[in-house]
Amino acid sequence: MSKLSKKDLKGHDPVWNASANAFSWVRNQWTIFLVITLLGLGLLIGGAIYVQVSRTKEAKAQHSLGKVMAEFQQWKLADEKTKPEATKKLEEKLDELESKFPESKARQLSGLLRGQMAMDSKSFDEAKKQYEQFEKALPRRRKSLAWYPLAVIHEELKENEKARVLFKRVVDSKDPTYRKWALLGEGRANRELNKNEDAKKTYEKFLEEFPKAPEVPMVRGLVARLATK
Repeated sequence: MSKLSKKDLKGHDPVWNASANAFSWVRNQWTIFLVITLLGLGLLIGGAIYVQVSRTKEAKAQHSLGKVMAEFQQWKLADEKTKPEATKKLEEKLDELESKFPESKARQLSGLLRGQMAMDSKSFDEAKKQYEQFEKALPRRRKSLAWYPLAVIHEELKENEKARVLFKRVVDSKDPTYRKWALLGEGRANRELNKNEDAKKTYEKFLEEFPKAPEVPMVRGLVARLATK
């Protein structure tokens, strides 16, 4: 294609005149556009630095969580005599993590430890709060790690419908971590709610999936009993 001259382009075409005027205005405002461009670059660079700083901060938070986990292991091994001191040390480490990195993913993950401590002392309302915090930090495929203990807490609080929903959610998630126990929990909750047919189906699913589990004789007895109701 041959190159058009300015004379060819300009002429008396009103479309060209409008375009030429717009181009002229843009050309004369180069300072503004230069500033805007520099601001854009600054935001991009600043964003990159922010991401890097955030990652560095999260890495430090995860390192702090590692120390908390080590203290948690000691807490789990403590006997009745040494439990109070172990609890104190663990709480100090947790407080340090939460004060230094309140918005971190590591802080949310620490809800698992707080939840287990609350469960140990039978503070179920506090445990529920901590496990709900823990759930937020988990990817979708691993949510069952929080759903199962939450279901157990609702069961302890006699909130059987909520427990049933959460146990079923664990079963439906296909995560094998708590699947076996979730099937048994869903069966228990159905029985408590007098949903005997649902309980029977749940137990039958358990027998199908875990035929060598030590709970099989008990579950078979429950199925037989439910069949007569």
